[in-house]
Amino acid sequence: MTTFKLRLLSIVAVLIGAIGIGVVFPLVTSGECLVSSSVAPRRTGSSFNSFLWNTAGGDQGRIAFVSNRGGNNDIYVMRPDGTGVVNITNHPASDRLPAWSPDGSKIAFRSTRDGNTEIYVMNDDGSNVVRLTFHQAIDTSPSWTPEGRVLFSSNRSGRFEIYVVNADGTDLKHIDIAVDGNLIFPSESPEGHRLAFTVTNFFDSGAVWIAHPDGSHPEQLTPDELVAAFPDWSPFGNRVAFSNNVCPVCDLSEILLVNQGGNDIRQLTASGDALNDLFPRWSPDGTRIVFSRDDFVNATEIYIMNADGSGITNITQDPAFDFEADWGP
Repeated sequence: MTTFKLRLLSIVAVLIGAIGIGVVFPLVTSGECLVSSSVAPRRTGSSFNSFLWNTAGGDQGRIAFVSNRGGNNDIYVMRPDGTGVVNITNHPASDRLPAWSPDGSKIAFRSTRDGNTEIYVMNDDGSNVVRLTFHQAIDTSPSWTPEGRVLFSSNRSGRFEIYVVNADGTDLKHIDIAVDGNLIFPSESPEGHRLAFTVTNFFDSGAVWIAHPDGSHPEQLTPDELVAAFPDWSPFGNRVAFSNNVCPVCDLSEILLVNQGGNDIRQLTASGDALNDLFPRWSPDGTRIVFSRDDFVNATEIYIMNADGSGITNITQDPAFDFEADWGP
């Protein structure tokens, strides 16, 4: 099979898998990655956190991720050094896209366990699973608001748009955003003032946009030529991490940062290394980023790096496919 065909199949799988249909989606200016705090890092008093993750090195949070190491896609939790791996879903269906609640007590995720791709919430140990959505459409890419509501994308209108629902499944609302295309992977800033999301046609276009949380005043944050996706706000609300070149006919994806005004774009991972870097998510203290990396030959792995792109470390090192990581309190 040619390199182009491998590239095409891999990126299509990322995009399609991320929205829930299948299996596992230029020149920039340099600037300082400044961490200036207006929001305190979030912590949790969870008993699961205290029992499993209290180490001599202090509380550095936990990383939830997806792996097929048990024979199908389940959600696992581990320490940031890759130790203490625990399967918290252990279900024969496909469980994907874990997202930590602001206090670290719950994880939202998408699953096919009831025959369709729906949004669920569970405790951080996998207990007390609650189904939030009940629709024949595809509901996917969950995340949390600072107030503890769950954002997600759904194509129930005929295209993917953004919705929000309480963590018990009540008060589901559509967020009306006047932007053409498919709107996926919502990410609300920690202070709750801005909503970032991806606008894409799932083939050769993609950009990160921001709007007010009610959907008003949408503005494009990244230029078209970056073909950007998977935005995630830093814990301090001053930067958005994202992947570029997320399309079947683009070059390999890298991790970049952009400030809240859409300028000072900085590339963190290296171009030309034949590695595909996707799905960046910030650590709770804003000093590091977790992401997935593959080379189209070996299985996808989970890596972490410092917020300036240094210190890249593989923390899974497992022959299975490990991907879609989120770093929680």
